[in-house]
Amino acid sequence: MFKNQAHYAIVRLDGAVMYDSICAGLMKTGITQSPIVHFKVRAGVQYHPVWAIDELAVEIFSYCQAAKASNVGPTHLQVSIVATPVSGETYSNLVATNIEWHIASQQLREQALRVYSEAIQHKKKYPSDWPAESMSIPVVNGG
Repeated sequence: MFKNQAHYAIVRLDGAVMYDSICAGLMKTGITQSPIVHFKVRAGVQYHPVWAIDELAVEIFSYCQAAKASNVGPTHLQVSIVATPVSGETYSNLVATNIEWHIASQQLREQALRVYSEAIQHKKKYPSDWPAESMSIPVVNGG
């Protein structure tokens, strides 16, 4: 019945980015390196690990840095995230494709957007102080 058909899935998470959980680094794709982040989203009582790459990674990292600097509560970064599962035989990872921020604090939003804009405005892929740790999305056992 499903032979030779492509199947796609999306996941939507409504919850809070746990900004203390974020890890940032660089993912090598061919000869270039792309910014990548891994973080947790709390939706209800569950914590969901999520990945983001490229500009979305920089945006999420900027909001997390602003939240840390503002010393807000751990569930302050309320979001709606759309993600696509990237799976191997033993792993399934959520890779964010879109994020909508539900933040009342105008100061925090402006601070995050300032960090993000500076990186993007200067035609860089990521800020100069971006962590250089090599990271990759695990899709195979031991990955």
